[in-house]
Amino acid sequence: MHDSAVILIIPSASYRTSAFINAVEKLDLKVLVISDKSQVFSGKYPDNLMIMNFHHWKDRLDEISEWSERNGLKAVIGVDEESIVLAANLSKYLKVEHNPVESVLLTKDKYL
Repeated sequence: MHDSAVILIIPSASYRTSAFINAVEKLDLKVLVISDKSQVFSGKYPDNLMIMNFHHWKDRLDEISEWSERNGLKAVIGVDEESIVLAANLSKYLKVEHNPVESVLLTKDKYL
């Protein structure tokens, strides 16, 4: 129970929020949700929600790193196109398994 933790990066406009939160609960994982604005579920997880500007993610690295070390982080998951590059960058910094940032950027190129 709660042996593993994940970070979910969920933009406030995402329609995938409930599916990912349900999966985290079903798998009994610790979770830190990073979002660009407060979300409907923020009352349910007040201590597990970090609001930040996705373009200034480096400003919050100390807090994210501390949470990750304290909770046994296993994965950083961007739930949609807006958050996958941030997930790759955070994964690289936090030294968890991830796809290279360059590869993630290529997935956003619709002309390849």
